[in-house]
Amino acid sequence: MSSSPDKTYFEQQRLHLLGEINLAMEAVLSNMNTLNRNVESITAVGREFEAVERLWTQFESVRGKNPGPAKQDEQLGEEDTTMDG
Repeated sequence: MSSSPDKTYFEQQRLHLLGEINLAMEAVLSNMNTLNRNVESITAVGREFEAVERLWTQFESVRGKNPGPAKQDEQLGEEDTTMDG
């Protein structure tokens, strides 16, 4: 090591590169925080649709168990045609 107060070219470049790395890491951290907030908001929106999804699932299961009037009319119509012929 030299005892001179002036920094060598290597030390100057090292400090410059460390500064650039520091700035880049701060940018990465900022972008990661932004990404995290976006993922959290997307997850929150998904949670808001859980109740709607449950409601539609219940509706579909009820509709699947009890055929609607249109299906009953079709079934009666089919029975009538078989009796005629």
